[in-house]
Amino acid sequence: RRAGLARPLHREGDEGPSAGLVQHLGALAAAVTANADAPYNTFAEMIEFARQNPNKVKWATYGAAGSPMLYMEWLRNVRKIDLFNVPYKTAPDAMKEITESSIDFMIMDGTFAAGQISQGALKPLAVTTAQRSAALPEVPTMMEQGVKDYDVSLWFAYVAPAGTPDSIVGKLNAAMVQALQSNTVKERYAAFGTEAVHATPEAYTAFVKNEIAKWTKVVKQANIRGE
Repeated sequence: RRAGLARPLHREGDEGPSAGLVQHLGALAAAVTANADAPYNTFAEMIEFARQNPNKVKWATYGAAGSPMLYMEWLRNVRKIDLFNVPYKTAPDAMKEITESSIDFMIMDGTFAAGQISQGALKPLAVTTAQRSAALPEVPTMMEQGVKDYDVSLWFAYVAPAGTPDSIVGKLNAAMVQALQSNTVKERYAAFGTEAVHATPEAYTAFVKNEIAKWTKVVKQANIRGE
């Protein structure tokens, strides 16, 4: 018999530990990268170039309504810039085009980007988190380059079914916090350029509510639809 959850992991409107949101485990910065031949070296320079050349700068996305598209749509709305989106089915397809200079820039996983940057295949412009990434410590953040409040990441968490007793959620949270403090986990996080996040179930629930509100607004403004 196919296994499945009898109850949803999270219902919109759920609050507190009983929502099943146990622990925000970590966050991974995304990186804004340009092809090696791009006429700009920072994100701020790219924005200025885009303003002088409206709808000429081509940015790649992959997958329907994926995080790279959402990140850029939020940015386009905040900075009021015209960019030309070129969608691809997969990340390798987009990567091939940007390394061949057919595409101007794209947003991707910061750890993966670090490898491409070290090989000279891509040029780093910015990272998307509020703090610099351990994977790309020399690359400035969006906020350092004038994009106020731009703090987005690829985050992951530990959850339980909605309605899980508060006592169980509390025990799970304590176990996760203890695990995050172990040297083994810290070493693995560092290897992937991931920042550990320590939060109570209530704090994590508030974070999720904010994320839902933020990205719902972006999706509606950009009229993004999944396939």
